[in-house]
Amino acid sequence: MKKLFNGVTVIFLIMVVFIIAITLFYPSFRNKKSFEDSINFKGLKITFSNDIEWIVINNRLGKHHGADAFKVPMTITNISNEPNNLNFYDYTLFGSKGTELDSVNFAIDGVIVPTSTPKALSGVTVKAHMNFLYDGDGVYTVRFKQLRGSEPSVQVQLPIKKGN
Repeated sequence: MKKLFNGVTVIFLIMVVFIIAITLFYPSFRNKKSFEDSINFKGLKITFSNDIEWIVINNRLGKHHGADAFKVPMTITNISNEPNNLNFYDYTLFGSKGTELDSVNFAIDGVIVPTSTPKALSGVTVKAHMNFLYDGDGVYTVRFKQLRGSEPSVQVQLPIKKGN
């Protein structure tokens, strides 16, 4: 009985070490978030709301004219000590099929802003939307990338079903 107990203890300890190792050494495993989870990225606290709005792109000159899209509301708070904002090069959008989506930019107070959210002073919160081209029901991913390499990338996974 004592050998069985020691064997079970050893297996348990190996499993604990394995779980800790995965969490520590695979940042993408620990950094996956979803709706209503806040992430800290580049001195910004970003939260996606699940109150999505469906739209049809109305830009006769654009290649996505008439395409289905959806807007995901975001709350972005500057938690750094310097003026800060979120830029289009800070993230990559992936559709439900796992492939990169073309950007259709931010919408702030109903106005399309081509490159970024407005800069905000420390402690200021900005409400914005991130627009996604719709390529089918499934999980859409926003991958925030660290350009300086000081922090691991963070992924936000958004389960989307048209009609909800």
